[in-house]
Amino acid sequence: MNLFLIVTKKWYDEIASGGKRVEYRANSDYWQKRLSVKLWPGQVNAKPNYDTVEFQCGYSRRRPRINFKITKIDVINTPDEVQDMVKTDYCFAIYFE
Repeated sequence: MNLFLIVTKKWYDEIASGGKRVEYRANSDYWQKRLSVKLWPGQVNAKPNYDTVEFQCGYSRRRPRINFKITKIDVINTPDEVQDMVKTDYCFAIYFE
Protein backbone atom coordinates (compact mmCIF):
# COMPACT_ATOMS: atom_id res chain seq x y z
CA MET A 1 0.00 0.00 0.00
CA ASN A 2 1.21 3.52 -0.81
CA LEU A 3 1.37 6.35 1.77
CA PHE A 4 0.75 9.69 0.04
CA LEU A 5 2.28 12.79 1.68
CA ILE A 6 2.35 16.40 0.56
CA VAL A 7 5.44 18.39 1.51
CA THR A 8 6.71 21.90 0.80
CA LYS A 9 9.24 22.57 -1.96
CA LYS A 10 12.09 22.91 0.55
CA TRP A 11 11.52 19.40 1.94
CA TYR A 12 10.69 17.92 -1.47
CA ASP A 13 14.02 19.14 -2.85
CA GLU A 14 15.86 17.69 0.18
CA ILE A 15 14.13 14.34 -0.32
CA ALA A 16 14.72 14.28 -4.08
CA SER A 17 18.43 15.09 -3.65
CA GLY A 18 18.89 12.25 -1.15
CA GLY A 19 19.63 14.55 1.79
CA LYS A 20 16.51 13.58 3.74
CA ARG A 21 15.52 9.96 4.40
CA VAL A 22 13.17 10.38 7.37
CA GLU A 23 9.79 12.13 7.37
CA TYR A 24 8.29 13.26 10.67
CA ARG A 25 4.60 13.44 11.54
CA ALA A 26 2.92 14.30 14.85
CA ASN A 27 2.03 11.45 17.16
CA SER A 28 -1.64 12.43 17.06
CA ASP A 29 -4.89 10.49 16.82
CA TYR A 30 -5.07 11.47 13.13
CA TRP A 31 -1.67 9.99 12.28
CA GLN A 32 -2.16 6.95 14.51
CA LYS A 33 -5.35 6.14 12.57
CA ARG A 34 -3.84 6.97 9.19
CA LEU A 35 -0.74 4.88 9.79
CA SER A 36 -2.85 2.19 11.52
CA VAL A 37 -0.41 1.98 14.40
CA LYS A 38 -0.45 2.96 18.03
CA LEU A 39 3.11 3.10 19.25
CA TRP A 40 4.91 4.43 22.26
CA PRO A 41 8.43 5.87 22.18
CA GLY A 42 11.03 3.22 21.56
CA GLN A 43 8.62 0.74 19.97
CA VAL A 44 9.24 -0.09 16.34
CA ASN A 45 6.61 -1.06 13.79
CA ALA A 46 8.72 -3.56 11.87
CA LYS A 47 5.96 -4.24 9.35
CA PRO A 48 4.21 -0.96 8.56
CA ASN A 49 0.87 -1.12 6.73
CA TYR A 50 2.47 0.88 3.94
CA ASP A 51 5.15 -0.48 1.61
CA THR A 52 5.95 2.77 -0.18
CA VAL A 53 5.69 6.50 0.37
CA GLU A 54 4.90 8.99 -2.38
CA PHE A 55 5.86 12.61 -1.80
CA GLN A 56 4.21 15.41 -3.72
CA CYS A 57 5.61 18.92 -3.89
CA GLY A 58 2.73 21.21 -2.90
CA TYR A 59 -1.01 20.89 -3.56
CA SER A 60 -1.40 21.36 -7.33
CA ARG A 61 -2.26 18.24 -9.34
CA ARG A 62 0.64 18.86 -11.74
CA ARG A 63 3.26 19.00 -9.02
CA PRO A 64 6.21 16.61 -9.17
CA ARG A 65 6.05 13.35 -7.23
CA ILE A 66 8.65 10.87 -6.07
CA ASN A 67 8.34 7.37 -4.58
CA PHE A 68 10.42 5.46 -2.04
CA LYS A 69 10.29 2.16 -0.17
CA ILE A 70 9.38 2.48 3.54
CA THR A 71 11.88 0.63 5.72
CA LYS A 72 10.26 1.25 9.11
CA ILE A 73 7.98 3.50 11.11
CA ASP A 74 8.61 4.23 14.76
CA VAL A 75 7.94 6.83 17.44
CA ILE A 76 10.82 8.98 18.65
CA ASN A 77 11.40 12.13 20.68
CA THR A 78 10.66 14.98 18.29
CA PRO A 79 13.96 16.37 16.94
CA ASP A 80 14.60 20.05 17.68
CA GLU A 81 14.72 21.00 13.99
CA VAL A 82 11.07 19.95 13.46
CA GLN A 83 9.65 20.78 16.92
CA ASP A 84 7.95 23.97 15.64
CA MET A 85 6.19 22.05 12.84
CA VAL A 86 5.27 18.83 14.65
CA LYS A 87 4.31 20.46 17.98
CA THR A 88 4.28 17.21 19.97
CA ASP A 89 6.90 15.76 22.31
CA TYR A 90 6.92 12.50 20.34
CA CYS A 91 6.48 12.00 16.63
CA PHE A 92 6.28 9.31 13.99
CA ALA A 93 9.51 8.82 12.10
CA ILE A 94 8.88 7.33 8.65
CA TYR A 95 12.16 5.93 7.32
CA PHE A 96 12.49 5.40 3.57
CA GLU A 97 15.10 4.55 0.94
